[in-house]
Amino acid sequence: MGFMSRLRLHVPLRMTWLTLQDEHDFDIATTVFWTWYFVYQRGEEKKRRDDLFKQFVKPFIPSAVWDDEWEERFHLGHNTILHGMAQAVDVCVKRWEDSDAGEIVAAELRHSM
Repeated sequence: MGFMSRLRLHVPLRMTWLTLQDEHDFDIATTVFWTWYFVYQRGEEKKRRDDLFKQFVKPFIPSAVWDDEWEERFHLGHNTILHGMAQAVDVCVKRWEDSDAGEIVAAELRHSM
């Protein structure tokens, strides 16, 4: 990710974290972060998510609203969105399988075995 891309990502996210008032706000900010991030990268390993939390989230959360469980909620936000994307793909695949085109391909595969 180039400097300008990081800057465009960093500035709005910093403002998102700075306006936190409670857990609900944190969950919304986490959803915004991961939705934005998934445009660039689909999913991340936990170690990388820890690094992202330390770089983009923790420094900008006001100490008055800090909650030690927010890092776990950050990971949960990632996993929830990733799971939703996988479910959406599964729905599309099922719809295609049930379509005329899917049935034709399935028939061709059965005949080729």
